[in-house]
Amino acid sequence: MAKAVKKAMAHAPDEDQKLVVLYDGRCPVCVKFVEMLLRRAQSAAVEAVDLHSDRVRREFPQFSKEELMRELHAIDGRGNVYVGAAAVAEILRRQKWPVRALAILWRVPGYSRLARALYRWFASRRYCVKV
Repeated sequence: MAKAVKKAMAHAPDEDQKLVVLYDGRCPVCVKFVEMLLRRAQSAAVEAVDLHSDRVRREFPQFSKEELMRELHAIDGRGNVYVGAAAVAEILRRQKWPVRALAILWRVPGYSRLARALYRWFASRRYCVKV
């Protein structure tokens, strides 16, 4: 997945290429994150879809519910799939400035590995967090 992020970060996101984010709509932290990203996303660059919806089963049958519950998934218009911290990086790239600048962190040597580890740790405990 790091390769997909590196490739994707080399250019600005295409305005007409929507990123579909599959998130856990039963998780209060996830819902707050999605609300924030939709407020700050460039025009219609990001669409959030609750992983528990019928639409996900219909349009994204390649992902099991267990996979989707474990980590955030984002799919761009070309079919590239970003998972976990890589999905966060791709979402950040599609935000307005200055939030978009945070995506630069993924270019720092070692950051991608650290972000993956921190993301997995947090994701496994997300229902324990009060919002």
